[in-house]
Amino acid sequence: MSELKRTAVTGFLWQAFGSVGQRGAAFVATLVLARFLAKEDFGVVAVALSVVAMLELFRDGGIANAVVVYQGDEERLAPTAFWMLLIPGVILSASVIVAAPHLEQWFGYARLGVILQAMAAAQFLDTFRIVPNALLGRRHMFRQRAIADTTAVFVAMLVAVISLFVLPAEHQIWSLAMMWIVRCVVAAIVFNIILPVVPRFVFDRKIAKRLAKTGSGMLLSNIPSGSLEWVATVIVGKRTSEAAAGMYRVGSSLALPAALIGNSANITLFPILARHRDDMGVFIERALRSMRAVNTLTLAFVGWFVIVAPSLVPFLLGERWSTAVPAAQWLVVATALKALTFLCSTPLLAAERNSYAAFTWWVAFGVMLALLPFVPYGIENATTPAMLTAIAMGAGAATGVVMLSVGLKFPPGRVMVALLPGVLIAGATAGVTFGVNALPLELPDWGRILLVSVAYGLVFLPICGRIMGDGWFSLARIAGWKALLRSPSE
Repeated sequence: MSELKRTAVTGFLWQAFGSVGQRGAAFVATLVLARFLAKEDFGVVAVALSVVAMLELFRDGGIANAVVVYQGDEERLAPTAFWMLLIPGVILSASVIVAAPHLEQWFGYARLGVILQAMAAAQFLDTFRIVPNALLGRRHMFRQRAIADTTAVFVAMLVAVISLFVLPAEHQIWSLAMMWIVRCVVAAIVFNIILPVVPRFVFDRKIAKRLAKTGSGMLLSNIPSGSLEWVATVIVGKRTSEAAAGMYRVGSSLALPAALIGNSANITLFPILARHRDDMGVFIERALRSMRAVNTLTLAFVGWFVIVAPSLVPFLLGERWSTAVPAAQWLVVATALKALTFLCSTPLLAAERNSYAAFTWWVAFGVMLALLPFVPYGIENATTPAMLTAIAMGAGAATGVVMLSVGLKFPPGRVMVALLPGVLIAGATAGVTFGVNALPLELPDWGRILLVSVAYGLVFLPICGRIMGDGWFSLARIAGWKALLRSPSE
């Protein structure tokens, strides 16, 4: 295996491991907390998290991605990037702390203000993580980055769960907020242990100018892509109740595997594609192969989740969360479409076709802003805004397909050919499994989940192996999965 293939495969696997560890730990903690906390608590923290997450984009300013693709010496790069990030970090964190009481009054959510202030302080400390994280990606040190991120999330999960049993009932909402606050603090420490970035009074104007130029171009895409989910949560939180906002947020969390697959692939592929953008023929082929594999795996999860959700959600979270099932089903579809949009925009960013990627995301963002604030839905309704979110992401995915072909100058039919296997495999598997799920069997939730999952796997694995792998039974072997994951870099 060539060095590039090895980097791509191991990078994806380590990124997937990190994502599984991070989001898996957060998911488990969410399941535990959902058993004890009210939907309203989830709604308050979801809105607070959305506010700080949106501001994080402006704090970063695209600098992190600019550091990854910067072609030059790192000695003056790291301190220059650090100072470019520190100043907006101070300003934005201070702004949130001051504005928090007013936001609490505007939303009408009790305890929102003080939680926002705590998160803003933690967000400032997270500034010290950004440059080491970017340098690890630049050096393709995916293992170290995955370990650092996973460590932070695991510590945050443990603190959140332990605090649930230590805090009095009226303060248990802080258990949920701790998952963000502790993660930021621990991540800043661990990343600087692995790759210390000691602040030095060095500021290279030429490097800063280059980072600002590259970062601002990427920021045009990062603002809508990174804030779409959070802006949607804020709008839902303002137009509905804390309980509906909580269902919307938990529904998004249940889409974990779909988000995990797309996120792992995109983070790994970005620096690899950026390094090889001069050979556009090979660049395009690798991008399309990545899209083919990742889209198939993402759609496979979507099909399974939509079928099993009516049994899975109450089994995991309790019966009182059953009303969140339709919203969760729509949001997992939205997450898959968002992953596809990323798969289209990431090659454009790696090739520095920033305007095409930005247009893709602004279309999705614009459709969302045209729908979510104005389409009528009840104060306790989380399903309609979830459906509107899926529509917005569908518009982004369709635009991304066109922009990818236009920006890289190849026929759009090649993108459709890359997407077709995933659609056929997931469609055939979901169709057969839906019939199995419809059988009039009296089963408990866990029994129906097991039945559907086994049936889904028995149908998916051979069909996917036949179309994507080396034969009907190729995915029954570890070597078959390695070949499937390796194909984007070949």
